[in-house]
Amino acid sequence: MSKIKYFGLLFSLVFSSALAQEVPDDAARLSWAPPVEREDGTSLGLTEIQEYRIYWGLDNTFDQTTVITDSTVTEILISDLPTGVHSFRMTAVDTDGLESSFSATVSKETFASEPPVVDPPPKPRSSRIE
Repeated sequence: MSKIKYFGLLFSLVFSSALAQEVPDDAARLSWAPPVEREDGTSLGLTEIQEYRIYWGLDNTFDQTTVITDSTVTEILISDLPTGVHSFRMTAVDTDGLESSFSATVSKETFASEPPVVDPPPKPRSSRIE
């Protein structure tokens, strides 16, 4: 059986701009539309999608993988990211275990949350009463 791939344009991974204000500086919110068609043109139902795989990492390393096993999920927040430019790409896996080609790669620069810098309290002044 040959590997079935999904059209790249039918499976897009984008940053959710509508909720950008709610995303911390050290996080990325990704949203996508489920693929509806296979590369050969046949339809693909939501129940035929077993999982989504998000590959991501700093500077296009893609050394991290997040697996989503609920095919109805179309958005995820990945948080606690270190400072740097993170790249994300995604695939879908059907119920026969066939993995799609990669979506387009998207990137986001994040800034890790750092604890606030608190200056040491001032030294008490000695008070002298004469």
